[in-house]
Amino acid sequence: MNIIKGYEHLQEIISKEKFVLIFGLVNSCSVCSVDYPHIEELSNRYYISLYSVDLEKEAEIRGQLEIFTAPVVMLFYNGRLYHKQARIIDFKELENRIKEVLL
Repeated sequence: MNIIKGYEHLQEIISKEKFVLIFGLVNSCSVCSVDYPHIEELSNRYYISLYSVDLEKEAEIRGQLEIFTAPVVMLFYNGRLYHKQARIIDFKELENRIKEVLL
């Protein structure tokens, strides 16, 4: 698992990589641990870089990206936030958004 350490690290990742999935989680969140394998599977299927961020430790990231709950998944394309889902992740919708960008 690739882990983001700070807002500057996040900015570096999304500026260097064309297509990135960011998964925000908190350690006490059981839904986060259930959702992560699904996100990882999509990442592997579509060859997308996947990073996770511990939202309890990264307050600046929470503030800058307006994250108020966990889990959250964000899809960045060409340095911009393309799609974001929080709390209840619709994996079919996420996959459709990934396909939009790839096609």
